[in-house]
Amino acid sequence: MTQFRNVAWILIAFIIGKGLLNATFTLGPHIVSKLMPERATMLIGTFIGVGTMAGAVGPLVSGSLVQMGGADVVKGYDYTILLMAGFALAAGLLLLLFTNPDKFAKKNAAIRLDESENPGVKG
Repeated sequence: MTQFRNVAWILIAFIIGKGLLNATFTLGPHIVSKLMPERATMLIGTFIGVGTMAGAVGPLVSGSLVQMGGADVVKGYDYTILLMAGFALAAGLLLLLFTNPDKFAKKNAAIRLDESENPGVKG
């Protein structure tokens, strides 16, 4: 987006970005509770807390990055967009590296099977 100066392409990028962000905040708590149902409330609270904190810290960081651009305000906004893209890329890579839904599904299936075989025994 920092390379295109055409308003139509920038609008399309913003629309797609905003749509993906809304999908993340809508589906995130459900994904978290599905992956770890035994700690769902703590993880959902953390998810919402980090998102809320980003809403407070983001303007401070992006404002200082825009000021770093000096007289060229567009350059400052480019810095902000590139930083946010870097954060999104890092978060996506961490998600790919550290989450394994199949492992959690197998673990939960084994726990449910154990509970159905021994209904009175908690382990």
